[in-house]
Amino acid sequence: MMGKVRLFSLLSIIIFFSLWLASCAPGFSEVDDAEIGGITPSGSSIIVRGFRTYVPNLVSLYLQVFKDGMPATDLTTEDFVLKDDGQELAYGESYKSIKKADLLNYKFKTVVAVDVSGSIQFPDLEQIKDALRFMINNKANYQQISIVAFSDSVEQIIDFTTDSTALLNAVESLKIHPGAATDLYGAILYCLDKWENIYGVDKIEMGMLVILTDGEDTAGVKTLDDVLLNRGNKELYAIGVGTLASENEDILKMMVGENGKYVTISDYGEVVGAFEQAQNYILNYISSFYMLYYMSPRRSGDHTMTVTVLGNTIEETYNADNFRRPDITIKLVEPTLEKINDTPYYKLQTRLQTVYKYLDGVWKDLAFLNPKYELINLPSNVIYNFYYPVTESYDEVSLTIKFYDSELSYYELTLRDEKYTVEKTLVVDTSLMKVYIK
Repeated sequence: MMGKVRLFSLLSIIIFFSLWLASCAPGFSEVDDAEIGGITPSGSSIIVRGFRTYVPNLVSLYLQVFKDGMPATDLTTEDFVLKDDGQELAYGESYKSIKKADLLNYKFKTVVAVDVSGSIQFPDLEQIKDALRFMINNKANYQQISIVAFSDSVEQIIDFTTDSTALLNAVESLKIHPGAATDLYGAILYCLDKWENIYGVDKIEMGMLVILTDGEDTAGVKTLDDVLLNRGNKELYAIGVGTLASENEDILKMMVGENGKYVTISDYGEVVGAFEQAQNYILNYISSFYMLYYMSPRRSGDHTMTVTVLGNTIEETYNADNFRRPDITIKLVEPTLEKINDTPYYKLQTRLQTVYKYLDGVWKDLAFLNPKYELINLPSNVIYNFYYPVTESYDEVSLTIKFYDSELSYYELTLRDEKYTVEKTLVVDTSLMKVYIK
């Protein structure tokens, strides 16, 4: 009898321990909100979004980084290991820098496509409108939204805009089309044509399609193969509603593609939460973009650059036959020189950037990160202050200079960037009210 009791106790412990392990394992945890799916790798990964070189010697690479299957938003320069022909370049020779999306000229275009076919009821439509209102009221400053409605035809309700009032008014105009079929694949193809992904040193434009669907195309005008053939590298985020969406989950996976996401919810009562998840994903998605750039020391031939981050390495090759020594200078941004009241007291206010000049059809400026300025050899009647942003990374610094009572009207001040070893002359002429760098 005692042996049976011991055996029963041992079996109970084993069963309890097995159930505890199962509850801790990935894939077994319960979620309160809609569950995000997709086939983005569950570990870390790198997606190269753009690679380009510019005369005189700029090498630039656009990366998107995923960590644990989700956009990695908190990486710093130290997380990226850069090598050129297998060598780690000295900072003073290459000025390797990483810029995140918030320091780039960035536009993110979001197309929101909603089903208004005959399967939608009036209470459903009100839930859809609430979901759209949430997304609009929580969009990023650089996020443009366009709203598209589809049934057996596709209609643009409003084109891309950042105007929240116009977007909210457009939401109010949504109407159900009773008896209409669902041209799901036609709507996807229409929306994918509404934007192009552009990656440049001075501009990034990207987009994503967020589409609300029951997972089934009933119109038969276009096919899933048409979507797969024309999707390219554009991002889709699908929200599937109801039993049909659950039954067609494999179609949702194929529809959004390798880097896309999908959500399945039981009914329209959960659509606001699903759109909240979608918008949060978009904001993190935007923040997972990084522009890595450096000045190559190579002056001819083909070379290989590699970048390693979170254990993943990518490799790109470039040709340096036209490369040469770069021109790095200090730039005044919107300088203003004014005389204070009726006194001989003048005040100069400007922002400063240390810029690299590169050729992209025309000569353009790339602002370096985290410059460190000083003014030297000043006359006794001149005082100044630099104002540095309280952020981890910045590409411009504010400067105020005050010129007090003096017979002088022409000043040549030495302006130096200690980090990038650049020294220029700041010229201030109060008689002509002119300010410039020479």
